[in-house]
Amino acid sequence: MTTVQSRPARSVLRLVSLGAAALGFAGLSVVLADRHVSETIARQQAAAKVAPPATVPVVVAKFDLIAGEAVSADNMAVRPIPVDLAPGSALRPEQFDAKSGMRLARGLRSGEPLLAEILQPAETGGLSARVRQGIRALTISVDDVNAVSGMLRPGDRIDLLFSARAQGADAGAAVETARVLVQNVAVLATGRQLKPGADEGGARPFTSITVELSPEDATRLVVAQRTGRITALLRNPDDRFAVSNAPVDAHALMGTAPRAAAATPRSVASVGPEIIIGGTGGLSAGRLRAQDEPAPAASRDARPPAAPVSPLTRVPTAAPTAAQTAAPNSAAASMQPPMSPVPGPLLTQPLLIR
Repeated sequence: MTTVQSRPARSVLRLVSLGAAALGFAGLSVVLADRHVSETIARQQAAAKVAPPATVPVVVAKFDLIAGEAVSADNMAVRPIPVDLAPGSALRPEQFDAKSGMRLARGLRSGEPLLAEILQPAETGGLSARVRQGIRALTISVDDVNAVSGMLRPGDRIDLLFSARAQGADAGAAVETARVLVQNVAVLATGRQLKPGADEGGARPFTSITVELSPEDATRLVVAQRTGRITALLRNPDDRFAVSNAPVDAHALMGTAPRAAAATPRSVASVGPEIIIGGTGGLSAGRLRAQDEPAPAASRDARPPAAPVSPLTRVPTAAPTAAQTAAPNSAAASMQPPMSPVPGPLLTQPLLIR
């Protein structure tokens, strides 16, 4: 007997089949997506394991530099950069020693490679490019005698000796004195020559040398040039020892002591005038001291002097003996004006009255 399914049963079966198919498709999608993610991660990890690009060490600037600065180990460093980014003229560390001391033709940024074409010799910057920071260059006049017979060269080390005639201990005598003014200074140029000659015979004559000094020593040397003579003393470049700069004069060379200045006699003011009175009276000594004569008594109407006055001595108008015999002429004598008193301190020599 054949059983016929009803219409509702067939519909339910169809729905169940569709749901199972949808679930299977969803599961397959999840599996495929997971596989895709895994493959992507694997590819990224494989790419990360690739070796970094090759680099090359080059010389770069430590910080920003301006044109004209000299390159040295103080302002340069070594940094590896990719080979494909390194300029062909960038200096390598093994090439830097030959270029150290040269100057930049243009400015350089921090981290920028140092290129061979932007370097120029130090001499092209002139003398000022060779003067160190904080140091001054000073040119002084010399001749064959005080310039080591003209054999000085740029780069030599010298002492500068100052000599002049100084006043000695005895008035009016000038003594030649010398002392070391500055020591171990570098010669920058002889005349207009900034570099040493090829040999001893190739040195050019010069009448001046340029040395490098501190600002303080340069000031002292300028004064020394105007007041005395400067002599250059050549020294070994390895000699760094300072010598005494005590002055040496002719007395020290001869071993003689300077003469002491003669003592000037001191003048003593006289106490009072010395008066010598002539005549044949009973004055045997004939000398009176003004300080021994009592001062005249002041009258009641006279005002006291405003300031102390030294004792006065009135000089007699005639000899004592003549005064007794010339009584009739006393009236004429009285008409003569009285002599003004002579203060004691103004007379320093004896006054002789005959």
